[in-house]
Amino acid sequence: MKLLLTALTLFSLTTKAPATVNPPVKERTTTVATRQSSFPRNVNWIIAYFPGLPMVSLNWPGTTYPGIGPIQVIFQGTTYTVDPSNVSYLLMPGITISANTNYTMKIAGVNYYFRWDGSSGQCTITGHD
Repeated sequence: MKLLLTALTLFSLTTKAPATVNPPVKERTTTVATRQSSFPRNVNWIIAYFPGLPMVSLNWPGTTYPGIGPIQVIFQGTTYTVDPSNVSYLLMPGITISANTNYTMKIAGVNYYFRWDGSSGQCTITGHD
C-alpha cells in the first residue's frame, strides 16, 4: 500500500495538465488598389523652341518616372528614342518652326498639339489625344 501511495504521489507530481493550444492565427491579406499613372498623359511636358539655333527641345521632370524605359518621340517625320527615367530632356537640333502655327509631336504614342507664339522660348501645349 505504501508503494502504491508513493507511486500515485510521484505520478501526480510528474503529470501535467494538458496545455491549452490556441488555434492558428489566420493570415490577413490586404488588397490595396493602386491607380496606374497614364503615361505620357500625366507628364508635365515642356516644349521649347530656340530660333537662333534652330532647335526644339522636349523637357520633363525625369526623376519622377523611374523604370518607364525607352519611348519614341516623333516630330516632323523624325523618330527619336529617349529614356525618361535616365534623362529629363530631348534636344532636336536643326528644326525650324513658325510662330502661331499648330504642330503635333507624338510622345509615346500620344499626339501632343502645341504652338509657338513667336516671342517666348516656351511653346504652349494646346492638348493631346
